[in-house]
Amino acid sequence: MNVPRSDNLLEIPNRESPPAVGGNLAPILAGVSPWYAVNASVAGSSHERAGQPGQDASGFRRTHNGILLAVSDGAGSASHGGAGSRRAVAAALDCLYRCRWQPAAWAIRYAMAEARRLVIRLAETQNRRPRQYAATLALAVVRDGRLYAAQTGDGAISWGDAADNYQIAVAPQRGEYANATYFITDRNWRQPEVTVIAADNGVSRLMLTTDGMLDLIMTRRPEGIYEPFEPFHNTLFGWLESRAPERTLENYLQLRGLLQSPKTRARTDDDCTLIVASALTGTPQPSAP
Repeated sequence: MNVPRSDNLLEIPNRESPPAVGGNLAPILAGVSPWYAVNASVAGSSHERAGQPGQDASGFRRTHNGILLAVSDGAGSASHGGAGSRRAVAAALDCLYRCRWQPAAWAIRYAMAEARRLVIRLAETQNRRPRQYAATLALAVVRDGRLYAAQTGDGAISWGDAADNYQIAVAPQRGEYANATYFITDRNWRQPEVTVIAADNGVSRLMLTTDGMLDLIMTRRPEGIYEPFEPFHNTLFGWLESRAPERTLENYLQLRGLLQSPKTRARTDDDCTLIVASALTGTPQPSAP
């Protein structure tokens, strides 16, 4: 599929007309990661009207045989939720990278606990309560085509393969009350289960989001089960896999533009965050040892 380059490349797809896209599997070279990713976060219109910054954070790091990803959403009721989400993402990615030679499921559990510890420590150094830094945290690790994922909170992680098949790896967690969820700073926090996915065709596409984008990228069935909205996934991965990886700033600005677009703002006033990652870009990326 030939995708034209323009400032308005990315648009929210209509639910009636799913586009067809695809990609060519990148060669996996020694010491070179086939993964390429773009992430962006924007403050929701509700925060902008109040003159407040967004409270989401996200990040990723490539490794020699895969990629590490994290997203976090600071609680709207927390006075320093943004600082909590930023600390959680930074701590988790640092921990995952340091533990990249350890079993992946163990590394995710350790990174979750370490992120929680460091967010609580941040609160203590500022003489504040941990709940003032409350944040969700979703983590994903891909090693040699296998996905490991876990989260505390109401974000989502979806994955796909080269045949445009998409599934949910981690679904949003809802709390006891409406619009409530769980945070890593909760007093009764429990280590989340780690989902392990070993697909026949390998995991080659990943999308992580906070709750602000759920209604755009997911479909919720009457019984409450979430499914990937395939037209959105096809559009985003088709765009990513058509981009030149060296155009880092341009790609970031286009993804940010999507999150700030009128179509997005018409569907949500919450902060919006996306990480889109693919091993089908055709251009392996240098990675850390």
